[in-house]
Amino acid sequence: MIRKEDVIGDDLKECACCGKLTSNPRFCSRSCAAKTTNKESPKRKITTKCTRCDNLVRNYRSTLCTSCFEQRKLRFKNELTIGEYRTKQSVAGRHGTARISWKGFA
Repeated sequence: MIRKEDVIGDDLKECACCGKLTSNPRFCSRSCAAKTTNKESPKRKITTKCTRCDNLVRNYRSTLCTSCFEQRKLRFKNELTIGEYRTKQSVAGRHGTARISWKGFA
């Protein structure tokens, strides 16, 4: 840590985040700069709607909300046999360990 007594001149500034003395005009480190920037700028909000019920989706990669996803998961677990699941187009070309590792059948 830099002390005022050790440096000659008035070129030291106080960090906008933590208050340490620094020769940088605003921040003492990249960490302090990132903390301040993240507080000032807004984060991305999830605006995508569920394809079934128009609620907001679980995350930016999803197309279903939490309740529709749970209903779909239960439907697969209750209605499909292991053989039907393995012959599905989304699973058919995968390695054998990937085909049997689905949570509903493992």
